Amino acid sequence: MATSTTPTAAPAPKKGRLRSWLSGVASQQAEMAYPSHVAELNKEVFRTYKGLLTKSVTPKRVETFEAAVARMSLSEEFLAGQLERLKNLHVIMYCLGGLVMLYAFWLAMSSSFIFGAVSAFWALGILIRGYLYGYRAWQIQNRDLIRLQDAIKIKGTYLVL
Repeated sequence: MATSTTPTAAPAPKKGRLRSWLSGVASQQAEMAYPSHVAELNKEVFRTYKGLLTKSVTPKRVETFEAAVARMSLSEEFLAGQLERLKNLHVIMYCLGGLVMLYAFWLAMSSSFIFGAVSAFWALGILIRGYLYGYRAWQIQNRDLIRLQDAIKIKGTYLVL
């Protein structure tokens, strides 16, 4: 008589109704407490700060705007749509960053300096993200691919309308 040396897997126990309901409520509460769109915005802000604080700058591909458009086979309609989208995001992020900065000032004066400083840090990140949208819009509008380090020196990239 041959016996098998592999153990038989025991069937997984089924979740109870109460446990299933509680895990559903917990996941809903977690999503309401920290929504995914807020988490994505925070990730972008911290990614921006991380990029600013890194000391080494890796060389990027240097090519003409026309060569990049041809390489990615982009249409003029797509570029026009992207230009409008980036301009709108640029203005929205500046407005949102300004409002958060005012809120940070109000928090620092009325509640706690620490809360105000954290909010100001967040507002600065939003303003930087708004600048990056404007920088991309400037590149499309002027049909010129330039490095970010060079764009900071050009005053026209700070407000692209």
